[in-house]
Amino acid sequence: MKCQRVRSASVISAGCVALSLMLCTPVHAQRLDLPLRALDYRRDLATREATSLFTAVGDLEVTRAGHMYVLNPGDQTIVLLDARGKRVREFGRRGEGPGEFRRAGKLAIRRDSVWVVDYGLRRVTRFALNGQNPVSFLIQPAVGGVASPAAMGTEGVLVAVNVSYGPAEQHQTTSQSSSLLLHTDYRGNVSDTLLRVTEPNAMLRYSIEAVDVDRGRVVGNANARQPFTPRSFWSVNYDGSNVVVVAEEASNRATAVGSLRVTSLSLAGDTLNSRRLPFKREPVTAQHVTAVVDSLSRTFTMKGNVRVRGNRQTIRDSLDVAAFWPAVSALTVGVDGSIWIRRNGPPGFPYTRYWVVFPNESEARAVTLPREFTLLRASRSALWGWSRDPDGLPVVERYRLIPSR
Repeated sequence: MKCQRVRSASVISAGCVALSLMLCTPVHAQRLDLPLRALDYRRDLATREATSLFTAVGDLEVTRAGHMYVLNPGDQTIVLLDARGKRVREFGRRGEGPGEFRRAGKLAIRRDSVWVVDYGLRRVTRFALNGQNPVSFLIQPAVGGVASPAAMGTEGVLVAVNVSYGPAEQHQTTSQSSSLLLHTDYRGNVSDTLLRVTEPNAMLRYSIEAVDVDRGRVVGNANARQPFTPRSFWSVNYDGSNVVVVAEEASNRATAVGSLRVTSLSLAGDTLNSRRLPFKREPVTAQHVTAVVDSLSRTFTMKGNVRVRGNRQTIRDSLDVAAFWPAVSALTVGVDGSIWIRRNGPPGFPYTRYWVVFPNESEARAVTLPREFTLLRASRSALWGWSRDPDGLPVVERYRLIPSR
């Protein structure tokens, strides 16, 4: 099946880097290492209506009528688009007062309200669907560690708690980290502990060099996530009634054939269902390590005569290189309960690969999307997200999924 390119009357600048080229090439979803039925897709919306002044898209929520709420992290506003991608209104702004945010991170639609999770102010704010009547709730549960609201449940808030511990080493921050996922009411009172995960440290610390042609060299430090360390991912479903957790099974992390455990939990912490997905691991090569070092060390900011770059040697010393790539790099739960597991892979791979598990289907499916496209919402028939156009401006996009014959 050929991929079709569909032009939209409302072309928005948000994330179309090399997208038109990719969509005109035969990008039938590749068969990976599982017997998966492939999915094809076509783009049917690309709009800049919400992003003309954006630097990125922080999050996106979709109503059942297809309207889109788009979070602009640059000025902390939320833009409402209709199903055709046309701007309807915007609300919110940067600040600490009613209806304002310091670092809005997640959106959710619950019944007749739009909820915004503010990581910076550690609170959640409820708006009417038209963006009016904001009401905020401060979420500060009495627990050890750093607690922050992370997502919305059906009635209440999911709070992530991070605790790092263990001896610090030269280039590592800590040896292990423990994470809790709690369910609280709107006052921060804990009702249940949904998830507790203890994993190896996933951060590396390395030196950076600020080279000034007039003043010489200044050295500082930077942190980045360990690219070869597996970790668990969780995501809440569309109505907030349960949480999906995906993790590599530890018993076979060192073998060429691994497996994922996909588990659905109720907000009371009970296991609703669990399934195992086997997969073939991708080995890490010396070329991959070099590419990771190149990526972390390349110039990432420049001001006047000052060039900032990472120190290649401390980056290489800090890397915890494994024999195989972690299988998973992100998780999205679709509006219809579908589970979208983003595959990890070597640098330079031209597509982003997903395993997809649809409700009431025993067989998983596969789809490859343009690498520049960031998936934020999904269903059996459509995908919503963003990428960048050739000028680097963000574009909100929608794709239609087409089952391959």
